[in-house]
Amino acid sequence: MKHTADQTKARRRLDEALKSRSKRERKPPTGPFINRYWLAERWLKSTMTLKRMEKAGLLPFLKIGKEVLYRMSDVEHIEQQSEVRFT
Repeated sequence: MKHTADQTKARRRLDEALKSRSKRERKPPTGPFINRYWLAERWLKSTMTLKRMEKAGLLPFLKIGKEVLYRMSDVEHIEQQSEVRFT
């Protein structure tokens, strides 16, 4: 299958965008927010599980453009509530 010049350029732009995004996502979060990718890694859950939690109202989130962010304070609060305590 032959690609046109426009398709080839579009493919290169997509590849570059994916590479830059993967580099950006590999950096651990610093600051008051964490994105969906890092929260899924932190909780060992899929991003779909996080989406279901958002929809059910169990996980507060902020949406800025296409990016979904969570406040670290909310994440830590949920983690503290879900810890198993042995007495």
